[in-house]
Amino acid sequence: MQTSMKYSSSVSIEADDGTIHGFGHSQYVGFVRSRSESATGPETIVLRFAVAEVRIEGSGLAEIEEALADGGLKRLRPVPATLARAVQLKPLITSITVTWEKKEAA
Repeated sequence: MQTSMKYSSSVSIEADDGTIHGFGHSQYVGFVRSRSESATGPETIVLRFAVAEVRIEGSGLAEIEEALADGGLKRLRPVPATLARAVQLKPLITSITVTWEKKEAA
């Protein structure tokens, strides 16, 4: 029998500006998911890591929750706006912004 001894894993997140950010799963703290006040508006999920906050907009974002719960989240990236209506992806991510926490000088 073979076993996998994963001690560390990470998720790669591509922001709207094309910058790719890597976060260790061990740094994941939690999330908040909400829907726009408009019934047809986008969903938002904010992933909180120890060092940054990742804001994701789109639809079908419950899929991200499930991937986080089982440790299977490996990569997130937005679909270009020109393709968003044409593709049938789930989740459909239309925007990702990453805000890093600023460290205060001692």
